[in-house]
Amino acid sequence: MKKNIMVIALVMISIIANAQEYKHSVGVNVGGMNGLSYKGLLPKCSNWYVTMDLNTTVSVSQGMSWAFTYMNPVMQIYLEGPAKCGVNDDQFVYWTFAGNPNFVYQGKMAEGKTLSLYGYIGPGISFGMMQVSRYGNGTTMEDAWKFMEETREAHIQAGDLSTHYYNSTNPYGFKVGANASMGLELCLHNSPISIGFDFRPGWGCYMKPYHLGKVDYIVQGATLTDENAQAYASFSFFDWSAGMSIRYRF
Repeated sequence: MKKNIMVIALVMISIIANAQEYKHSVGVNVGGMNGLSYKGLLPKCSNWYVTMDLNTTVSVSQGMSWAFTYMNPVMQIYLEGPAKCGVNDDQFVYWTFAGNPNFVYQGKMAEGKTLSLYGYIGPGISFGMMQVSRYGNGTTMEDAWKFMEETREAHIQAGDLSTHYYNSTNPYGFKVGANASMGLELCLHNSPISIGFDFRPGWGCYMKPYHLGKVDYIVQGATLTDENAQAYASFSFFDWSAGMSIRYRF
């Protein structure tokens, strides 16, 4: 997959030219990405554009490698490290609401009587909020990690890490990521409308804080209390989207 993406990127860079037909455009994204979109030519640059998108996206992934990291030193001593890690092989659905700025190199690939065809490619980042559900049953990340989150009060017995964690009612976490943006854009000669087809492969990271409150730990027979225990859950995943854009050029 990565090798195919690199080949496509090199081919697009090798064939795009220098002429541009517009400096700004605004519109919408539809398909795998749904939201508002702006695209503008960077000052003193003949080929570099910045795109600013505010999108909702839905994607599906098979399995995840997760970590539950404890901020308090007592739990780190108990675990002999800062985090409990694992792998879940279920299929998950990721819903995100995020901003996605991209910097793309764009040039003309072909021109006809009624339209021009442009190609573009470049890097981008994304940041926003995200909800994770198991595919098919609508359960949230809290269900995926329910063995960690059964009650607010935690009383961890030696050798038993499977019980009693604070069950958060907030299903959303934070999402950050990096991506490539590549695609084609059709600019109509007799209309200010442009139509784009965009593919954005990338890598994302989900993070969610947990405030566990007062927690008692039993370590080597002694009970230690953390008055304000905190932790955060995290995992990374292949983050991609594809869709169509319709913009007004000016």
